[in-house]
Amino acid sequence: MRGRHAVLFLLIALVLTLSPLSGASFESVETKDATGETIEFPEDLTGTAPVILAFILGDSRESGEAQIETMLAWQQSLSSDSAIPAATRIYHMPIIEGLPFFLKGIVRDGMKDSYRGAVPDSNIAVLFLKDMKSFIEEAGIPFSYEPTLVILESNGNVLTYVKGAPDERNLSKIREAFIS
Repeated sequence: MRGRHAVLFLLIALVLTLSPLSGASFESVETKDATGETIEFPEDLTGTAPVILAFILGDSRESGEAQIETMLAWQQSLSSDSAIPAATRIYHMPIIEGLPFFLKGIVRDGMKDSYRGAVPDSNIAVLFLKDMKSFIEEAGIPFSYEPTLVILESNGNVLTYVKGAPDERNLSKIREAFIS
């Protein structure tokens, strides 16, 4: 009987380890993409296939600019990776905290220019939030001021995430998410 309990315990631990984000999702936020189209995040970004969200989580302008460069490297790596389905949409989502409403358009235009045409305008949307930390953590992702890629399932739930640059470890984790 003890052996069966140990096996059952190990199976439960394995399931919990393999799906720590099961059911986690982002709160709904209304914003505009870089074309000026109003969108409801994340609902309007999900569909029949998983999507990748590239979050810029900087604590300063300099940090945000450096993270945009990292996300451009991610865009290039993922777009040219044969393990990532060609139809995969990648949305770049800079998050800005506590910005007065009258500056939002200026910031949105500045972000659009930062991507230098490397990302379609319809795939860039700035999220203006009061608290980026709680927004990220409520989706089951530990918060840090690092560029963060998140894969959302077609139902809007978080499948997995990686933080940092597109190194081989992070790329492998993204590839595995599309294989499983």
